[in-house]
Amino acid sequence: MDLIFKSRIILKRRLLRTRMAFVDLLKQLLHLDGDQRISPHYALQHYFITKLHLTEPFDSRDRLTAASKFIMSI
Repeated sequence: MDLIFKSRIILKRRLLRTRMAFVDLLKQLLHLDGDQRISPHYALQHYFITKLHLTEPFDSRDRLTAASKFIMSI
């Protein structure tokens, strides 16, 4: 059960980081001042596009193991 809870926390953190990265990119893309707006070149290197915001290790096998244990406990 702890494994399921842990994997849910990890997924929620990743989702939050993804949303924050997306909002940051949008803010930079939609900046009214063209001199401060992010260029297409740098936009493609943004951490939302490159997925660098997802650096926390995640093993999908842990999630499958947790789900299996949960189902067996029912």
